[in-house]
Amino acid sequence: MSFTHGTTTVPILSDITFVADVGEVLAIRGANGCGKTTLLNLLAAIDAPTGGSIRRADGDNGRTSTGYVFQNFSASLLPWLTLRENLLLPLRFADVSGANRSERLLELKARYDLTMVPLDNLPAQSSGGQKQRTCIARAVLTHSPLVLMDEPFSALDDEGRDDLIRLVAILRSEGCLVVVVVHDLDDALLVADRILLLRGRPATLRADIKTPWPWPRSTSVKTTTSFNDLRTAVLRENDL
Repeated sequence: MSFTHGTTTVPILSDITFVADVGEVLAIRGANGCGKTTLLNLLAAIDAPTGGSIRRADGDNGRTSTGYVFQNFSASLLPWLTLRENLLLPLRFADVSGANRSERLLELKARYDLTMVPLDNLPAQSSGGQKQRTCIARAVLTHSPLVLMDEPFSALDDEGRDDLIRLVAILRSEGCLVVVVVHDLDDALLVADRILLLRGRPATLRADIKTPWPWPRSTSVKTTTSFNDLRTAVLRENDL
């Protein structure tokens, strides 16, 4: 992927090749500005690659069957709508009836804790964590087979982190492919089946690292020797 500014072409991503399957969680890590969000935008078909190709086995172009938690979650909420209205917006666009929207919301609440989210508040009346939870819930509400999350842990407290990991485990068990940009290495190790390390400018795929722990996972994994050993190995790989 390259971007053109006037007569200058700036390469962002190069030689990124990987295969991902349903029921899998991929974490993407790399330095700030290396193209992690650009990669998500390519997977979501928001942008088109300037070289190479992205192929989905179901033949979908990505626009109608992809859930996306944007990094700037505050900007992705319409300020004149309540959190509930923002949350249900994809179902309105899909012409889902009001009764079915309510039923889908109840179903969602059984999978993801929204008790701390003031659904009748406007975004301006809500905390960063509440807005972040709303954006995460909105991304999974439509049962998309592909869910992309750009730094979803950024505004969450420890309880919110645990809730998100439980939600990812549910999505994984339901055959969803989840791709997450994660800044914190511990979060990446805990939430992912594989970690894709990007390095350089343009960024290339430096390593594809598997995590060994079974699902469902809890933060207790972080106390194990295997967790510390893999953490050290990833840091070493990232520094080479």
